[in-house]
Order: sequence, then structure tokens, then C-alpha cells
Amino acid sequence: MKEIKMLKKRISKHKRKHKSFRKKIRKITKAKKKADVKFGKCEKDKATKLRNARHKYNTSIEKLKDTMQTTLTQSELAKRALQLCEQKERGASGRAAMRVARRENRAVRRAKRKMGEKKHEKELEKQLKVKLEAKVTKKLKAKEAKDVAKKVEKLTNKKVSPKCKACLKLNEAEQKMVGADCKACT
Repeated sequence: MKEIKMLKKRISKHKRKHKSFRKKIRKITKAKKKADVKFGKCEKDKATKLRNARHKYNTSIEKLKDTMQTTLTQSELAKRALQLCEQKERGASGRAAMRVARRENRAVRRAKRKMGEKKHEKELEKQLKVKLEAKVTKKLKAKEAKDVAKKVEKLTNKKVSPKCKACLKLNEAEQKMVGADCKACT
């Protein structure tokens, strides 16, 4: 019997705890529902504010585009007007400025020409030197070939054919490249 009473006390104690927990759980669920409602409301408000802000921004951009377009057209018109005005103004003052510019250009070209003449003379001198050297070496080679042909003629006491004369003028590398057979000449 004692045990039954103890168990009943325990059960009643648990029931009380259960009741208090049930109340606390109800309070917490109510608080959670209130917070969910507040959060949803806040989310909706922020979404509408963001939508409105985007709309205002887009409309302001459109207005700015219009104003930019008008200012650009005005500036283009002003530039064109200035060009037309300058073309009309190119009378005597424009011609005088052109004369001065041409005079200065002529003076600059004259100075450049004088400076370039010395350089040109040196280059010409170098070119002439190279040409002269080439001419002299060519004549010396021709003379040497004639001398060799005469010596060969004297040694062989024969007349050298034009083919052999041509072969004599070639060096060994050129003979190989041409494929000349000089054995027939000797």
C-alpha cells in the first residue's frame, strides 16, 4: 500500500510537471507564431520597398537618358555651328596664317636640306668607293685571266679554245657547280 501511495504521488508529481511544461510549450508556440508573423510582415515590407526603389531608380535613369540625349544633341549642334562659323571666318586672317605657316615650313625644309647634304655627300662617297673597288677587282681578274690564258698558250703552244678560256676563268668551286670538264682541255 505504501508503494501504491508513493507511486500515486510520483504520478501526480509527473502530471504537474507535464501540465507546467504544456503551459510553457503553449507560450513558446504562441511566441513563435507571433515572431513568424512579424518576420513575414517585415519580409513583405522590405520586398515592396525594394520593388519601389528599383522602380524609382529605373524611372530616374530614363529621365537622365532623355536629358543626356538632349544635351548631346545640343553639343553636336553647337560644334557644327562653330565649324560653320570658322569656315566663314577663314577669310583674310585665315590666308595670312596659312602664308606664315608655309613660310615657316619652307624655312624648316631648307634647313633640313642643308643638314642632309653633308650626310648625303658622305653616303655618295662611300657608294662611289665601293663601285670603284668592284670595278678595279673586276678588271684585275680579267687581266689575270688573260695572263693565265697567254701563259697556257705559250706552254702548250696551242691555241686555246673559247671554252677552255671560259674554264680558266672559273675557280674550282664554280667548276664543280657548273659541272665543267677541264680534262678535255688539257
